[in-house]
Amino acid sequence: SRTALALGGEEAAACVVDLRVGGAGGDASSSSTSSVAHSLRAGLGCFHADDAVTSVTWHPTREHVLLCAHGRVVTAWDVRHLPSETAGSADSAAAAVAGMSLAAGAAPRGRVHLYAFNNDEVNSVCVDRKGRRMCAADDGGEIVVVDVGDETSVGGALVKTLKNGHENIAAGAAFRDHKPNDVVSGGLDCAVCKWDQSRATPVATWRVGELASASDAESGSYHDDADDAASPPPMCNPPMVHAIACANGFEVRDDCAGVKRLVAAACGDGTCALIDLDLPKSGAAKSRNNKSGSRTSKGRSSSSSAAAAAGA
Repeated sequence: SRTALALGGEEAAACVVDLRVGGAGGDASSSSTSSVAHSLRAGLGCFHADDAVTSVTWHPTREHVLLCAHGRVVTAWDVRHLPSETAGSADSAAAAVAGMSLAAGAAPRGRVHLYAFNNDEVNSVCVDRKGRRMCAADDGGEIVVVDVGDETSVGGALVKTLKNGHENIAAGAAFRDHKPNDVVSGGLDCAVCKWDQSRATPVATWRVGELASASDAESGSYHDDADDAASPPPMCNPPMVHAIACANGFEVRDDCAGVKRLVAAACGDGTCALIDLDLPKSGAAKSRNNKSGSRTSKGRSSSSSAAAAAGA
């Protein structure tokens, strides 16, 4: 299992945090040591100064490779070859060289791949479990699928551009381990789309708000008037989908095999939609909590936030 957590953020920066350092493992003697093992910054020549690092993920089969989405591209970095933040003047000189290389169009130190197939700013990056394909969702509502299996290819090869599914920003996209041709995406149009990589348009689309309304009408009210009187007014934010996750990366017991069919979509109204991707749309919504402590009925389950971080 990994002992490092990768984080991306604003101001053209990403970092790798060593979870064993800085007291994370209960070692008081290391509390004065920085837990940041690696940094990627515009000042080191890694990104352009106006880029936000919107998504990061580790490569599933290449232990030291970290992928970062920034601007309209996804870059892959070998963290073993990045300049260290604590190595003194030698790395300061290396950073200056890296900056000059970026300006000149050459690859900065440590960058092993540059995938530039999106036409708008990238919001999410995901690599399938075999490390062969990557998908990246962008502000234009498109998801590009890229062949990244050839380690000798710097730029990869475009497999398919998935479009005409989202009306505006596609916030997240993911593969499904047990169905490698499937891609699932969520967007700020409150939609979740299922795609087949062999087709450019989605094979199914679910509107989260419609699912919630239909399941509530089917199940009826599940709390009494006293609960209503004591509860705050419902949130007015629309259920825009900000992040999605499939049941990937772990073994599922036979009696829980149905979990593989689900996608979780973190929504802007404070809820999380659970959708069965392999059922007809009329039966896809699984569970919902409208408020803390409420009983569950068909629809969506509650969620407080979605994190743009990668680690294990």
